Amino acid sequence: MDGTIEFYTRINALLGPTMAVLDFGAGRGALLTDGYCDHKKKLMTLRRKVAKVVACDIDEAVLSNSGLTKPW
Repeated sequence: MDGTIEFYTRINALLGPTMAVLDFGAGRGALLTDGYCDHKKKLMTLRRKVAKVVACDIDEAVLSNSGLTKPW
């Protein structure tokens, strides 16, 4: 079993439309764009499932992450 799918399935079960998510180590969002299957991308994309997705990363690449509402 794919650990990423298992992890994001659990995360999605906890999400609500008024929540904010803080993504530590978000980086450039490579996991959303680097050839993963559509099912995995859908699970990993949190942007339209919650009110806000905020990123925290020391790498400036986070500024190009399309899965975020706001880099921090």
